[in-house]
Order: sequence, then C-alpha cells, then structure tokens
Amino acid sequence: MTSLGVALGVLVSIGFAQIIAGPLTVGIAAASRQEILAPWVEVHPGPLVLASVAGFASGMGAALRPAWQASWRAVTEVLTQGRSRGTPTNGRLVAIVRPAIVAVACSSLLALWAEPGSGRLGWVAVVSIGVGGFVLMRPALRLATSLVGAFFRGSATVALDDQAAAPGRAVGAVAVLMFGGAMVVLIGSMGQSIEDHILAETAPPRQGDLAVDANRGALSKGEGEPRISDEVVARIRAVPGVKVAAGGAALSIEDPPTGIWTIDPDWLRHPALGDFRLVGDPPGDALERVARGEAILANFPPERSVRVGDVVRLPTPSGILELPVAGLSEAISIRPEGNVILSREVYREMWRDGTVHHVHLLVDEGVRISEVARRIDDELGDEYGLRVLTPGELAAWLRESIRQGLAIVDVVAMLTLLVVSLGTADALAASVHERTREIGSLRALGCTPALARRMVLVQALGIGLAGGGLAVVVGIGWTVGYVAGVLPATVGLEVAVQVPPIILVVAIGLGVAACLGGALLPALRAGRIHVVEALRYE
Repeated sequence: MTSLGVALGVLVSIGFAQIIAGPLTVGIAAASRQEILAPWVEVHPGPLVLASVAGFASGMGAALRPAWQASWRAVTEVLTQGRSRGTPTNGRLVAIVRPAIVAVACSSLLALWAEPGSGRLGWVAVVSIGVGGFVLMRPALRLATSLVGAFFRGSATVALDDQAAAPGRAVGAVAVLMFGGAMVVLIGSMGQSIEDHILAETAPPRQGDLAVDANRGALSKGEGEPRISDEVVARIRAVPGVKVAAGGAALSIEDPPTGIWTIDPDWLRHPALGDFRLVGDPPGDALERVARGEAILANFPPERSVRVGDVVRLPTPSGILELPVAGLSEAISIRPEGNVILSREVYREMWRDGTVHHVHLLVDEGVRISEVARRIDDELGDEYGLRVLTPGELAAWLRESIRQGLAIVDVVAMLTLLVVSLGTADALAASVHERTREIGSLRALGCTPALARRMVLVQALGIGLAGGGLAVVVGIGWTVGYVAGVLPATVGLEVAVQVPPIILVVAIGLGVAACLGGALLPALRAGRIHVVEALRYE
C-alpha cells in the first residue's frame, strides 16, 4: 500500500508542479520586479527521493505498532478479548509531559514576541507547537464530543460515547485535519503577510495621480517588461493637463549583486510622486544631490555595512561608476543583496539607455485626473501599447499579481481538504464496519436507519470541531514562529505577522464540511445494515 501511494504521489507531484509554475512565477516576477520564466519544470531526483523516503517512513512507521502487537500478544489474550474495546486511560507520564510541552510552546512564542528575528526561537516554537497539538488531540476530541452531545442529546450521546470508548481512528482523523488545516492557516497567513509587505514596500515611492507603463493587456515581468522610450515620455509630458511626468526603470547587476532603480530628477524633486523613506539623519539636500547625479540613495543589508558618505562602485557598460551615498532609503527592494536609487541622467550616460519601465504623473490643479487618463489612452495607448492606471488601480493590479503568485495556497487548501475527507471517510467507514454488530443491536431495539445515519454524522462533527479548533491554534502558532523567527533568520525578509480572519473561518468551516462529506458514505452504509445480518456478524 505504501509503495503504491508513493508511486502515485510522485507522478501526481510532477504534474502538480507544472500546473502551478505559471501563476507562481508571474506573481514572483511582479513582486520582485525581475524577469522570471518557467516554460517547463525540470524534475530533480533529490526532492523525489526525499518525498519517497518520507512516504515509506510514514507508512511503515504507522504499521510498526500494529505489527508489533500482532506478533507479540499472547494467543489466549487475543481469543479471550475478542472484539471488546476499553476506554484508554492517560498514564502519569502523559499527565506530566502534556502541560510541559504546552508551556514550552507558549514560552517560545512569548520570547519570540519580545525578540523577533531569532531563527532558533522560531524553530523551537514551530516544533513545540506541533508536538503540543499532537498531545492535545485526545482532550480536544473529548471536549468537542461533549459539546456536540450537549447540543444534540438523545442518540448523539450514544454515538459519541461509543466513539470515546475506542477513539483511535477518531484521533487519527483529528490529526489529519489538525495538521492539514494548520498548514492552510500557515500558508494563507504567510502569503497575506508577504503580500502586505510587498505592497507597503512598493507603494510609498510610487505614487502620484497616474501611472503609465507598456503592459497593456499583460502582467509586468520586471526587467523584461516592455519599455517606454524617451520620445514617448516626451509625448506624455505634452498631453494637456500633465504637470509632471517622471520615468523610472529597474535593473540588476551581478558584480556585486545589486538592484538599481533609476528615476528622473523630477521624481526626486516632487514629494507627491513618492516617499523615499529616508532613515537615520540624512542631509537636507540628499534627494537634490541624487537628482543632480552627484550621489545615490542606498538600501543594503547590515553585512555590507554601507553608510552615508561611503562610495559605492557600480560596473556599467561605460566603465566603473563611483558615487557617494547621500542617504539610506527603505523605498527600494529589488534584490536582497543590496539596492541603490540613481538619477536617470547618470543612467542614460553610463548605460547608454533612454528607456523606462513606467512613468508616474502629476496633473495640473483643477484638471480631472480621469480626463487626463482618457487623453493619454486615446492619443498614445493603442499606438504604443500603454496602460494608464490610477494609484488605486495600480495597487489593485499589483495585489492581484502577487495573489496569482501565491495561488498555490488555494491549491494546497483544496488538496488538504481532499486528504481530510479521505482520512475521515476511512476512519468512519472502518468504525462502521467494526461496529456492525452494535449497530444491528441498536436497530433491533428500534433504532431507525435515519437515526443510525445521524449517529455517524454526529461522530464526524465532533472530529471536525476538534481538528478544526486545533488547526487554528497550531496554524497561528506556526505562523508566528515561522514569519517572525524562521523567515527573517533564513532569507532576511522581515514582515509583520498577518493572520486573516477569513483563513481561520475557512480552516474550521471547510474542515468540518470535509469531515461531514467524508462521513456521508459510512452514514449511508450504517442506515442500510440489515438487522439479521448484523446480529450474525462476527
């Protein structure tokens, strides 16, 4: 069974990777402002081997305890016990370990809250919260079943008591739902956090009344996107109602790895076009020096130790460009290795390039922005493939591009719900099969088919509430541990933790729905069991 599952999983994963490659690279390209193309996903043996080993290990590990019991339990014990089930009890060790693990998880989260950016604390939080969720599955299932029993009463109490007497399969279904739902919360929250971070980093320096680029009917691809020539920029400036038109372009160099954002001097001289988020105590003429081409703005990681006044050397097609740093800016993040903002006058001379990726505009006072946008679109839009956007439309387009890149979240959520449905269906189907004689006895005592079906669905509801609740708790903890600790320590990306409430509602609601959906077939079977055949069942 494990071999078949691993083989099918490897084949499905290759096709799944190819399906998500397109939207994923589009979103990353739009967010990073770099050209990223993935026409076909290459299959590397390393991840496939790792996935296969993990699949075999999980399958054989799950079979280890039953195999051990089957081979070492005494024959007389098995024959004497028959099909009876006893309520499991928690030993003293579990009673001590469970609160200790929960305490470690809570302490790591509090420490990470006080000291964000610690990778070690992040991993401690992620691991301890996962283990904490595991040890809390049985108490959570008892709590959920008691709440469900208090609400439904009657036959629900019989069904829930029966499940509590042998909760092994129910706990397994709770585990599937908990870890699957927690992954949905983690990925969804991490995607929202990164999305908000990118928008917060991108929006301040790119403002104004209108934005124009050459991506009419297409998504931006960063450096590889269509460019606008100086002649077209001049024609945009000549459109009636345009007060200022400033262009910019993004590029990157490899020696040293640096992202460059080159913009027109007017962009630096008009605060309404953007906030360059200068940090520290920069000189008052920092932006003007950059506009005159005498200096640059820099945004480098701490390890490169670039300060105001330091000279930065940049290789260009015309030789080495050496300019001092006039100020430190948080307004540009093309490459994690470091970034600079450079006047386009210098760029035009050293790179011998007179094109830009985008143009931001200010309109004259008293002139309607929509009217200026219509004029540019009518006069230049079709001819040069220009697209005119308001700041709100630009932000919405960028957010949509990022969301396309994070489309994997929706796919993972659907796969998780599918696994949860199959896991719940398997657990409840096996439970109904094992309880054939008990269900037959209830039917003989007057239990109707509808009541038998209801009992199975109530059991699934208890599993869904327990697993969904734990999924929210574990998912939030994983999000804090990973986003606030692991992510900045490993890739240097410091983002604010965002947990959208809709993600939590989806984790619980769809988790419960998946459990109920997975219980439909077992519930139908329970209602169709014939009394005589069930009483003869051994």
